[in-house]
Formats: sequence, structure tokens, C-alpha cells
Amino acid sequence: MRKTLLIPCLLSALAAQGFAQTQMASRQDIPRVVASARGTVVLLKTFDRQGHVLALGSGFRIVGGRYVTNAHVVEGASRVEIFDDTGALLGIARSADMLSTTVDLAILPSVGRRAPYLSLADVAPAVGEQIIVIGAPEGLTNTVSDGIVSALRRVESRQLLQISAPISPGSSGGPVLNTRGEVVGVSVSILREGQNLNFAVPVSDVIALVSSRPGQFEFPASTDDAPPSSPRTGRSTTSSAATPPPMLNVGSLVNGQLTPADKIADGAYIDYFRLEGARGRAVSIWASSSDFEPFIAVFRFVGDSVVTVATDKGQDGGASAKLILTLLPDVRYMIAVGASDESRSRMGGYTLTIAAPTQPKAVSQGVSVTEDRWLPAASSDLYDNQFDRTRITSTGNGAYLVWVRSIYHSPYTSKNGNTYDSTMLQYEISCSDLSYRVITGAEYLKSDLVWSSSDQTSWQAAMPETVAEMAGRTICAYVKAHGL
Repeated sequence: MRKTLLIPCLLSALAAQGFAQTQMASRQDIPRVVASARGTVVLLKTFDRQGHVLALGSGFRIVGGRYVTNAHVVEGASRVEIFDDTGALLGIARSADMLSTTVDLAILPSVGRRAPYLSLADVAPAVGEQIIVIGAPEGLTNTVSDGIVSALRRVESRQLLQISAPISPGSSGGPVLNTRGEVVGVSVSILREGQNLNFAVPVSDVIALVSSRPGQFEFPASTDDAPPSSPRTGRSTTSSAATPPPMLNVGSLVNGQLTPADKIADGAYIDYFRLEGARGRAVSIWASSSDFEPFIAVFRFVGDSVVTVATDKGQDGGASAKLILTLLPDVRYMIAVGASDESRSRMGGYTLTIAAPTQPKAVSQGVSVTEDRWLPAASSDLYDNQFDRTRITSTGNGAYLVWVRSIYHSPYTSKNGNTYDSTMLQYEISCSDLSYRVITGAEYLKSDLVWSSSDQTSWQAAMPETVAEMAGRTICAYVKAHGL
């Protein structure tokens, strides 16, 4: 009997010893991780329009020199000053490259030096995994705390990591790192039922936002301010005191004029229009001018966030700009027409046309098809997504097989070393919950096959306000509109 009891006791002791050794090894990693992150975490100081200090927060630099923080950190700000850990001013941000109040994240433009920077983790941390939080509570830069991932929680419709590391005021927006020094989340403190709880926005939301096409968005208005403003302007799109932009639909033709009254704060001249149309329908948006080189930008609204759908910056020396997109159901769109950066100080007349696309188009992966077959799904700063409307197959329970191709703006090199300029992937998409998995895929460079795989991935949910979500909603809207 004693031998029987002795074995589990020994096993329990060995397990406890192993756990203690693992914890000790993890804690020994902390100085190394903190040292590797030095110079990447910044202090953010926000100011209102009168120049008064609003708040202090944290942020961190990522590849390309941009900065990640929480959307609530920059709430109500007219400018954000960015300081390094020595107190030196790196630069001033007056807008965000990308913004989502839905997931409470903001991507600030590159100012100052571009290195060092933090890498984003490829996978989410496991519950119980060691994490390190770096921030600037009360302006005290390089303040470090550690803990573990306590749980995955759904809080106010958001998926968050609950962490045991303490987060003090001013640390919101700072990085949550794993023991390899990779970002697994963005720290945020939430007051809930009288308790101050410590959470982190998961890195998947950061990756999704960083991958979206950059724009130029005002910081979110404070809860005491007026409704959020339209992209790149201080003119409210929802205020009853302001005249809403004209409403357009498929078939609209506008002969417009950029005048001194259309000048915005940064010196550009821009006209705005609203857009509506049949859901699932592809539309072509075309602007031309003999007076200036035009650009077009299309935005959509998600709650009080503004997301860039597509842009043609018109910087190729031409007299026109063109976009093609597929309209989503129950989505508000805004079209901006103006002079490109190369001719932004110029005014004059222009023509804006909204029509159904009909012109043929060749693709880079060796297959020539018409625009009528391949419809726009979504766009990012790296590539444009299109789906094959002729090869959509139902698999039951609101799920569909669909081919999606991505045309890259320039050759892209992945982490595994493959360089390609287009991909062809077959997805299974569930329109009931907007989740998806990859069935098969291939990469191409100048029509030559670079890589292919038939290994199916696991199901995953499309992150809010990402290319995956936009493409999924576009495809599902098409399926519903055509009764497939």
C-alpha cells in the first residue's frame, strides 16, 4: 500500500519541481527581453486644440517605423507628441494611419528613427504562458511588470487576453511580450464592476490593422465632443448643422469643381460624396480632370471608426484615377476626390463617374479572364483581392467554397523566403459566423509557380475591420444577393 501511494507522490513532486524550474527559467528571461526591447517603447503625450495636455500613454515601434497604441489613448487629441525612453521628442502625430475603436487600436505614422522595433508574434500565447509588460505609467518610461496569461475573455463584444501583470494608468498602449521578445498583445486596463482588471488586445488584431491599407484619420472624438469627423477633415459627417455630402449610386455622373472652399487643414482640396448601391454589386469609380492630377479614396464606417476600402493616389502622371469595389450590405461609404500629392495645391474642374465595370482584365498568374468573372473582394496596402463568381460551391450550413486571388502591388517575400507577386487560394467560408479556412493554395512569380500546398488549415474567425473580414462580407453578400 505504501509503494502504491509513494509513486503518485513522487510524480507530483517531480511535476512541481519541473514547473518551478520552468517558472525560474522564464523569470530569468525577463532581463534579456527587456534589454532587447530597449528603445522601442515610447511615451505618448496628447494635447487638445487649445494646447492643453489631455493624457499620457504608452506605445511601441513596429517595422517601418510606425507606432502602435490604444485608440482611447489618443481620444480627443488634436496632436500627439512621441518621446523615446530618454525623454527626447521623436516627432508629432496629428492623425493616425489606421484606427479602430472597435478593437481599441491606433497605428500612428512613422516619425523619427525607424529602428529598433518590436516584432509581432505569429501565434497567440497560451493560457498560463509567461508575459512581460513594458509601459510608461505616469510618464515613467521603461516600467516593467510580469505575469502570465490568466484567461481568454470576451469583454464588451471584444476578445481579450486577461493577464496577471499589473497595468498602471499611463501603461495602456504598451507592448505585452512573450519570452522571445515578440509582441503578443497591447496592454489595456478596464474598469469593470468596480474592479480594475488587466487585459491585452491580442496580437491578431494588431496584425489585422497593420495589414490594412493606411489612410489619414483624425483621432477619435472624446465622449464630450461632437460625432466623429470624416476622413482628413474637421467637417462632421453626421452633424445636423452640416450639409451631408451628395448621395451617389451606380449610374451617377458628377461634373464637379474644386474651389477654395474645399481646402482642408493640411492644404489639400477635396470633395466628398456618399455612395449606396445594390449589395454584392461591383462598381467602377472613375475621376478625370484636365486641370489637375486626381486621386480617389473610398472609406466605410464601422461604428465610429473609419476604414479605408481602396485608394488610387493618381501619382503616375495621368489625368485620371480609377477604383473597382464590391458593395457590402448595410455599409455606409464615403468617396473623396481631390488633387494628388503632386498637384495638391491646384484646383479646377473634374468628372466623377460611378458605373458597372465592363472592361476585360489580364491577371499575372498566367490566366486571362474578364472582370465579369473576377469581382473585387478587398484591398490592403500590399495587394488587391478578387473572387471567382463562377466557381462558388455550397458545402452546406451556410458555408461555401470559393477561389480568391491576390494581386500584389510589387513582388513580396514571405518569412519562408518565397518571393511572389500573386496567389491563388481556395477558401471555405462560413457566412453564418464569418469564419474561414484555406483548402488549397499556390504562389506565383511572373506566372511561374513558386509554391503550392493542399494542406487544409483550421477554421478561424475573421478579425474585425481587416482584409479577411471585408473579403468575407463581400463574398457572402454576393452569395446572398444571387441566391447561391
